Amino acid sequence: MIAFIPFSENIYIVSTSFDLLIVLALVTGMLPIFFYAGWASKSKYSFIGGLRVVNQMISGEIPLWLSALSAAIFYGTLNHIEIVERSSFLSFVFLLPAFLIFITATLVVTDRPPFDIPEAEQEIVYGFMTEFGGFNYTILIVAKLIELFALYSLAVILFLGGFKGPVFPGILWFFLKLGVLYLFTFVVRASMPRIRMDQLLKFCWKVLTPSALLNLAFIIFVKMMLT
Repeated sequence: MIAFIPFSENIYIVSTSFDLLIVLALVTGMLPIFFYAGWASKSKYSFIGGLRVVNQMISGEIPLWLSALSAAIFYGTLNHIEIVERSSFLSFVFLLPAFLIFITATLVVTDRPPFDIPEAEQEIVYGFMTEFGGFNYTILIVAKLIELFALYSLAVILFLGGFKGPVFPGILWFFLKLGVLYLFTFVVRASMPRIRMDQLLKFCWKVLTPSALLNLAFIIFVKMMLT
């Protein structure tokens, strides 16, 4: 996923016409990994934890895709560098609802507080990772952290102008904006209690997904008015 993230005008590994689509597809492809991690443990508790993480990730990925699609429609491209070049203060204003939906869905997909339900630190049973330790446990934790980094980097590109900024080098602006998103994550972690799975599912399917659909319709209308 990180290979498709441009940290500045010249610092990136690969750039294609379908950057956004590829990154979102890779995020979706991580879902069976965590399910099979719970299933392979041959423990009913880990298997149930795998089912819980599947429920949560599917519920969060739909609004994540819809909000990212709103940005792609507004900019008229799926290439990350072109998206950054076409971004402006006007685009930030129109895409602000999509940005808020994307960040919320990112916390859901990556199991960050208050949505850290599959592997809640407050519980003895550690979700789908109950039977894992050592290097295998580290791989699963690092996978989640890399997913969070990639999605926050994607949020910076789609909604915050990427590496654009005055005076300082682009890579510095990119990581400054990324740091603000991480600071937001820490504030949410320290200030909000963890919610239940049923509350999460109701929030995603009755609030977040309909909001993402309405926002998508709004962006399509705005795009028609501007062209």
